[in-house]
Amino acid sequence: MNSHHASIRDTFLEAGLWFAQSATKLPGVKRIAVIGSITTERQNPKDIDFLVTVSDDADLAALAALGRRLKGRLQSHSHGADIFLANERGQYIGRTCSWVLCRAGIRARCDALHCGRRPYLLANTQMRPGSNT
Repeated sequence: MNSHHASIRDTFLEAGLWFAQSATKLPGVKRIAVIGSITTERQNPKDIDFLVTVSDDADLAALAALGRRLKGRLQSHSHGADIFLANERGQYIGRTCSWVLCRAGIRARCDALHCGRRPYLLANTQMRPGSNT
C-alpha cells in the first residue's frame, strides 16, 4: 500500500474515531458499527460508513450535526461518510438528514418521503432525478 492510500485510510480512521467517541456520548445512541469498504482490504475506500443503533425516542439533531461535521472533515479530502440508522430491534430506519434545519415544509428538495415525521431522519427515502439516495 503506498503512502497516499495509507493517508486516506488514516484520515478515515482518525475522523471515524472522533465521530464514534463523540456519538457514544449522545443520549439514545445504543451501538455504533463501522461498515462498508473501510472494513475491507480495499486500497482506496471512497468513504466511511457507520450503522448507528438508536432508541426510538432518541433526539437525532446532535447525531445529525456530528454526521455533518464528519462529512465536512472528509469532504476536504474529496471523500465522504454515511450515517445509517437502525432501531433497537435491528431494523434499518434510514439515514441522518444532511440539512442544518430539518422540519417539514422547509425544503422542497427533501428526499424523505415523510419529511418532518421524525426530525433529522431521512426515512424511506425516494429516488429523485439526479439524486444519489
